[in-house]
Amino acid sequence: MTPSLKGRWNPEESQLKDGQYWMVDMPVKIMEYELDEFVNFIYNKMKETENNRVKGVKDIGLRKAKTPEGFEYDIDFGFISGEIVSQPVNTRNTLEVRKKGSYCTVYLKCKPSTGSVGSQTKFQFRETSLFVRSVLLLWGSQSFTVAAPLYDSLDHLISLIEKYRPKEVNLLTSDDKAGETNNLIHLLKEKGVKVPFFHVFLANALNFTECLNKAKPAVKESEIVCITGGTEQMNRALVLEARVEKKKVCCYVGAKDKGFLFVEFRAEEGRVVPD
Repeated sequence: MTPSLKGRWNPEESQLKDGQYWMVDMPVKIMEYELDEFVNFIYNKMKETENNRVKGVKDIGLRKAKTPEGFEYDIDFGFISGEIVSQPVNTRNTLEVRKKGSYCTVYLKCKPSTGSVGSQTKFQFRETSLFVRSVLLLWGSQSFTVAAPLYDSLDHLISLIEKYRPKEVNLLTSDDKAGETNNLIHLLKEKGVKVPFFHVFLANALNFTECLNKAKPAVKESEIVCITGGTEQMNRALVLEARVEKKKVCCYVGAKDKGFLFVEFRAEEGRVVPD
C-alpha cells in the first residue's frame, strides 16, 4: 500500500539511548507529496485520544521546520496507559517525520517516566510504540472510492490516484476508450503506485441521458468525484449526480513539481461551492 507498511518491525530490537530515551524507526514510509496530509491525519487521530486515562495522549503539540531537504515535522506528546494497574505507563515522546531519500520516514523517540528502571522502561517503550503503530495502521488502512471519467487523457487519473490513494475507482467511460484502463494500470505500476480496483461504467460519451444513468451508481458509491477528463456530457452528468448525493467534487488543473493540483468543492443543495 502507499504509504507502504514495512513488514518486519520489532520494537524489542531498539536500545535505550544513553540511559535517557528509546528510539525506533516506525513501520511506515510516506511519499513526499502526501507528507502534510499524513502529519495532519496522525496528529488529529492522536488528539482524539487526548486525556483518555485508559490509553491515550496528553499535552500534544505539532512543530514544523524548514530544512534544505524540505519540511520536517515533530509531534510531541505524552502517552498514558492505565490498563495494567501494576505497570502504569506515562511516557514523554516525539514522533519525528524526516526526509530519507525519495520518501519520508517516521521515528519515535520515547522517554520513560522518571524513576522507572530495567524492564519497566522497556515495557513503557513497548506499550508506547505499539500505540503509535496502531495509529499508523489507521493511516495505512484508509479506504475510499473515487469516481472519474476516462476519455480525454490519463494524466488526471494518475494524479488523482497518487493524491487520494483510493482502493477503488469507478470509471465512467465509453466502449472505444475502455481499453485505456490497461495503459493506466501499466503507467501506475511504472511509477510504483499501488493499482486500485477499477469498476468500469460504459456509456455513450456524447449522450447525456446515458451518461447520467451510468453516473448515478458510480457516484453513489464514491466519496469524491472528479469532473475533469471526460466529454462535456460525462463531466456534466458526474457533477449533477454529485450534487444530488452531496459528494465532494474535484477538478484537476495540472501537475507541478510532483505536486498534484486539484480544486475541491462541496456539492450541496443543487450547487457546487468552494471548499
